[in-house]
Amino acid sequence: MFVDAPLGHTTGPPGEPATQLQLLTDGLTAGAAIKQSGTIVPLPYRWSDDEWRSDALSWSRQRQDQGDTGRPPGSAPSDTRNERNPDPQFQTAKDAELAAATDWDDQCLVCVGIEP
Repeated sequence: MFVDAPLGHTTGPPGEPATQLQLLTDGLTAGAAIKQSGTIVPLPYRWSDDEWRSDALSWSRQRQDQGDTGRPPGSAPSDTRNERNPDPQFQTAKDAELAAATDWDDQCLVCVGIEP
């Protein structure tokens, strides 16, 4: 699926659970209908404004401006992404606690704000 939204917001705008749920539902429905590998299905959702397009990595540069490079050792100075890690990553300790207390099969539901 392709959602034309800023990086990190492919499931919809923050604080809009109804939109997020609809986008997820539409994405799963469209995905189930795909018959050929490599098919990309654009979903008809648009971000509220196009300002983010002028500097799509601005969120990363803002982190850098705040002194948080997030770079793996030896990486290029312009690369502000976090190092890849196979272990689950959480925004907060509370998120990690909630995940640990939730059955593995229900964790995706929790991530999108749905009570299992």
